[in-house]
Amino acid sequence: MLEIRLLGQFDIRLHGAPVELASRPAQSLLAYLLLNHGTAHRRERLAGLLWPDSSEANARRNLRQALWQIRRALGEISDSLIHADDLTISAHLQGDHWLDVAILQQPLAETVTADELMRRAAVYAGELLPGFYDDWAVLERERLNAHCERTFNLLLDRFVDEARWEDVLQWAERWIALGHTPEAAYRALMLAHAAQGDMAAVAEVYRRCAEALDRELAVEPSEQTRTLYERIRRGELRTVTHAPVAASPPGVPAPRHNLPVHLTSFIGRQSEMEAIQRLLLEHRLVTLTGSGGTGKTRLALQVAHKLVENGYTLPNAGRVAAPQFEDGIWLVELATVTDPEAVPQAVAAVLNVREEVCCPLTQSIMEHLRDRRALLILDNCEHLLDASARLIDVLLRSCPQVRIITTGREMVGMMGEMVLRVPSLSLPAAEAQPEPGALLAYEAVRLFVERAAAVRPEFALNESNAAAVVQICRQLDGVPLAIELAAARVRSLTPDQISVRLDDRFRLLTGGSRTALPRQQTLRALIDWSWDLLSEPERILLRRLAVFRGGWTLEAAEQICVQCGTPGSAPDETTGPAEFQTDDVLDLITHLVDKSLTVMQEHSTGARYDLLESIRQYALEKLVASGEAESVRANHFAYFLQLTEVAEPKLRTSDQLTWLARLEIEHDNLRVALKWTTGRAAIEPGLRMAGALARFWYLRGYWNEGRAWLRLLLDQPAPAEAPSTDYQWARMHALAGAGWLADEDGSDLPLYRECLALARQLGDRWCEAFALRGLSVVTTSWANLEEAEPQLNESLALFTSLGNDWGMGLVRFNRGWLALERDDNLAAEREWQTGLEHFQKCGDRWGIAVTVGALGYVARLRGHYERAAELMHAGLQQFRELGDKAGVVLSLTRLGNLAFRRGDYREATALLYESMSVLHEHHDQQGLISALQVLGLVAAVQGEYERAEGFLHESVDYSRRRGADYEIANGLSYLAYVAYQRNDIARADELFQESISLFERDQDREGIAFAEYGLGLVALYQGNYAVAAERLAQSLHRVHAWGDRRYIALILDALGRLALAEEDCSRALTYLRESLLLRKSMGDKHGLVESLERLAPLSSQPDKSVRLLAAAAALRQSIGAPLPPVEQAPHAQFLDTCRQALGEAAFETAWRAGQELPFEHALALALEVSETAQMVVMAAA
Repeated sequence: MLEIRLLGQFDIRLHGAPVELASRPAQSLLAYLLLNHGTAHRRERLAGLLWPDSSEANARRNLRQALWQIRRALGEISDSLIHADDLTISAHLQGDHWLDVAILQQPLAETVTADELMRRAAVYAGELLPGFYDDWAVLERERLNAHCERTFNLLLDRFVDEARWEDVLQWAERWIALGHTPEAAYRALMLAHAAQGDMAAVAEVYRRCAEALDRELAVEPSEQTRTLYERIRRGELRTVTHAPVAASPPGVPAPRHNLPVHLTSFIGRQSEMEAIQRLLLEHRLVTLTGSGGTGKTRLALQVAHKLVENGYTLPNAGRVAAPQFEDGIWLVELATVTDPEAVPQAVAAVLNVREEVCCPLTQSIMEHLRDRRALLILDNCEHLLDASARLIDVLLRSCPQVRIITTGREMVGMMGEMVLRVPSLSLPAAEAQPEPGALLAYEAVRLFVERAAAVRPEFALNESNAAAVVQICRQLDGVPLAIELAAARVRSLTPDQISVRLDDRFRLLTGGSRTALPRQQTLRALIDWSWDLLSEPERILLRRLAVFRGGWTLEAAEQICVQCGTPGSAPDETTGPAEFQTDDVLDLITHLVDKSLTVMQEHSTGARYDLLESIRQYALEKLVASGEAESVRANHFAYFLQLTEVAEPKLRTSDQLTWLARLEIEHDNLRVALKWTTGRAAIEPGLRMAGALARFWYLRGYWNEGRAWLRLLLDQPAPAEAPSTDYQWARMHALAGAGWLADEDGSDLPLYRECLALARQLGDRWCEAFALRGLSVVTTSWANLEEAEPQLNESLALFTSLGNDWGMGLVRFNRGWLALERDDNLAAEREWQTGLEHFQKCGDRWGIAVTVGALGYVARLRGHYERAAELMHAGLQQFRELGDKAGVVLSLTRLGNLAFRRGDYREATALLYESMSVLHEHHDQQGLISALQVLGLVAAVQGEYERAEGFLHESVDYSRRRGADYEIANGLSYLAYVAYQRNDIARADELFQESISLFERDQDREGIAFAEYGLGLVALYQGNYAVAAERLAQSLHRVHAWGDRRYIALILDALGRLALAEEDCSRALTYLRESLLLRKSMGDKHGLVESLERLAPLSSQPDKSVRLLAAAAALRQSIGAPLPPVEQAPHAQFLDTCRQALGEAAFETAWRAGQELPFEHALALALEVSETAQMVVMAAA
C-alpha cells in the first residue's frame, strides 16, 4: 500500500517502509504531482513553477535531476506512479493508496454526518507541507486551511446539535491546538461546559479566547462570541448536568471519566499507543516505565482518550474479546502523595468511594469495583511501590473486569505485570542531514517546533535554524520534558544560542509550566527526584558510570567502577559500608535499569548499557564532587588501552569484522580515554592507544580524526630523562599508524623514516618491513621508481622471514602498482594475484578488496568490462562489510566510470551520486574531484553541456583549493572536450593547450595522451592534417604503453576520420574497422554508435549507409547520447546526399529498416560495408 501524508509533514510510505527522498526540490515536485494526480503537466511549466529564479536551461536541468531522484526513491512503483515523456510529466494514483489531502478536501455536503466529518478532520495533522515556501505550496496551503476551517466548524455544529458534549470538548481543543485561534472552537467549548453546568470552565474558556486573540491578532473577541458568553452568564442558555456520548455503541450506558483535557498537541507515539492497547487486550496490569520526562503520563492519558473516542472499548485484534470499560476510565494521580498509607485514599477519592467505620477503605474500593468494568490509571507510582502493589494485588484478584495502567520510573514488580519502556522521541540519525520539511517527520523535532511556536508564534523551522534544532533534540536525547523546557527558551534565545548553552543545561532548562508538578519545572529537579530514591551503593555506581561515553558492557563496569578511591588515599579510607564488590555490580546495574536511570540495549555481543546525556551530566557533577573522578578515569583508560592493544592485530585477520564492531561501539569511550592522556604525564600510554587505533580509524574512514590524535600525541615533548624502551616502542607504532593515515603528499615521508630508524634500533622486524613499504609508496607517488623497488623487495624479504601473510600481501599489492607504472600489466596482474592469495590466507577483507579492485582495473584497461565489473563489485561488497567508506566510494566511482565506458549512463549517474553523498559527508575533496569529473563526462555525452561544465568547473575549483596541478589539468582537459563537443573549437584548443602544459610539468602520461588526442581532434577540424596526424600518433603511442583499449579505440577512430579527410580510404578502413572490433569486444555502446556513423559514408550503396545511420540513431536514443553539435552539420549534409540519391520514399524505407535493425545485425552490416569498401579500394589499386 502507498501511504501519502502531506498535512503537517512530508511522509510517503510504501508497504509501511518510508520512501527516502532527501532533496527538497524533488519532494516539492512529487508533492505537486500527487496533489494534482491524473493531470499531465508540461515540463516547461513545472520547471518555471518550481525554479522561477533559474534560467530556463538550469530549471529544466533541475527538473530532470529531481525527476531522476523521485524515480530512484520510488523504486518498483516509479513507472506505474510517474508517467513522463518528452513534453509532460504526471502522477497516476492507482490501486491501493491513501492520501490525507484527498480525504480532507472532500465536498462538505449538507447530508454529511458528524462521524464522517470527524474521520476527515482526523487526518489534519497540520498545515500542508510545512517548511515548503514555493508559491504554489503557499497558495494550496491557504486553500486547504480555509477548507479545514469549514470542516471543523461544521463538525462542531453537528456535535452541538446532537448534544455530544464530550466530542465538542475534544475536537474544539484539537482545533485550537492546531494554532489558528478559531473563535468558533472557543464558542463551542463554552456551550459544552455550560451544558455540563461548569460555569467556571466557561469563564476560563472566554479568558483564553480573549487572550489568544489579543496575542495572535491584536483584536478583541467578536460580537457573536461576546454575546454568547453574556447569555450563558445570565443563565439564558439552559444547562444539563451530564454529557451524553453519542459515539458509544448502542445499548452501552454512558460511561464516565476524569481525564484532563490537554491544552497542547500530542506528538507521535503511534507505535507505543498501539502496543499498550495490544497489551491491555490480553493482560490486566500494564506498566509504563522510563526515565523522568519521557512522557509516560501523557502517553497513558492519550491512550485513555483514544479509548473514550472508541466508545470506551479496546480495538479488538480478533483474538480476544475486547473489554468494555463501560464503568469508566479513572486517573489516580499519586505524584503528590507522600504517605504510602494514603494510596487507597487517593483511589477512593477519584472513585467517590466513602470510607466506612466498620470496613477498611481497601475493602470498600474492592466492593465498589467488584462487578464493574473499568480502567484505572495509577500515575507516578515509583515512590509508593509497595503500597501500590498491595492495592493492585487486591483489585486484580477480586475485581475480574478491572484493568490497570501504572506509570513510573520503576516497574511495580508483580506477577502478570507487562512492562513497556517508554522510549525517547524519534530523532534523525546522527549522520543524516535532511531538509527542514523532512525533519518534521521526527517526533522530537516536531515537538520542539510546536512548543517553540506556542511561545513565539512567528517561529518556524527553516534552513538557518534546522541544524541547531536537531542538535538541541539530540543533546537532550529526545526526552519530551527537556525539549519542552528548551523550546520555552525561544522567547529570548535563538536555537543556536540554546544549543551552545546546553553545556550548562541544569541552569538553562528551568521555568516550566507553573501548573506542572514542582519536579517537572526544572531539569535538575526532575533528576533530583530520581537520585533521592536511590540507595547509597546505587548512587556511587551511577556517578562512576558517568565516566563512560556511548555506553558500556557489564565487564567494563565491573573492572572500572569497583574500589575507586580518591588519589593517594589508603584502601580503608574509601571502602565503607556503601562500597560494593565486583559481584555486586550486576545487581546494582539491574536496579538502575529498573529505575529507568540506565538504559539496557541488546547487541549481537550481549547486553550494553548507557545513560541519557542529561543523567550522565548530573552524575558527572556528583563524581567530581566525590573526589573520585581521577581514579575512575585512570581505570577507564587502562581498560580501553588493553582493549585496543588486543584488537589491533585482529584487524588484519578474518576476525576483523568482530573487532571493528567492538571498537566502533566503544569509539566514544576511546575518545574520552585519549583525551584524558593529553596534558598529563601519560605520553607513552597515549601513543600506545593511538598507534593501536590507527588501522581502525583508517578502515572506518575516521582519517582526519586519527591524524589529529596522532599529531597531537606525537608532538608532545619526549620525557626529560632518556626515553625508555617502552616510550620508543609506543612512538614507533604511533609513527607507523600516522604514516598509514597520512595523505600521500610527502607528509608521510618523515613519519616512515623515523619509524624505520626506531624499528631498526629496537630490532622490530615487523615495523621495519612496514616502514620500508610505506617509504616505497611515498617514492612511487613521487615517481621515484628506482628507489621504491629495493625498498619493496627488502620489505617483502622481512615479511617473508616472519611468515606474515598480511605483510606479504600488502607488499605484493604495492609491487603491482609499481609494475603498472612501468607499463607491465602482466607483471602487475601476477603481483596482485599473489597478493590476493596472501590476503585470503590471513582473511583480511580490506586486502582482498583492494587487490580484486586492482585486478578489476587491469580488466578495465583490457576492455574486459564484465570481468572488471565482477571484480569491482566483489571489492565493493568487502568494503561495505568492513564499513570502509573510503573503499566504498572508490569502488562506486570506479564502477561509475566503468558504466560510463559501457554507455550505461543512467547506471553511471546513480553510482556516482551514491559515491558523492558519502564523499560530501566526509569532506573527501580528492574523491569528489574524481566523481565530478566522470559526472561531467557523462552529462556531456548525454548532451547536457551546461550541466557537464557545472560539474567540471566544480571539480577544478576543488582542485585549485587543493593545489593539485594534475587534478586541475584533468578538469581543464575534460572542459576542453566538452567545448569541442559543443563546437566551440577555439575554446577547446585553448583549454587543451593549458591542460597539456600542466600535464607535462607533472609528467602525467595519461593526461598528456588525452590532451594530445583532443588537440588532434581540434587540428583535424581546422584542416591542419599534419598537426592532427602528429598529435594522434603521439597519443596512440603513449596509450599503447599502458594498454587502455577504450582510448586506443578512440584514437583509432580519430585516425580513421583523418584518413578519410585526406581521402586515403584504405588507411581509413583499417583504422575504423580495428576501432569497431575493439569496441565490439568491450561492449562500448557509445563507441559502437560512432563506429557505425564513421563507416556509413564508406558504403557505395546509399540504402546501406542510411540503414547504418538509422541504427546508430536508434542506439543513441536508447542510451541517451544525442549527436553532438560538432558532428551535426556533416551528418545532416551526408543524410541529404543519401536522400537525393535514393529519393524520399526509398530513403524513408531504408531509415525505418535501420531503426528496426537488431543491434547485432547492424554491427554485421557495418563489417560487411567495411569489407566491401576494402575490396573496392584494393580493386581500384
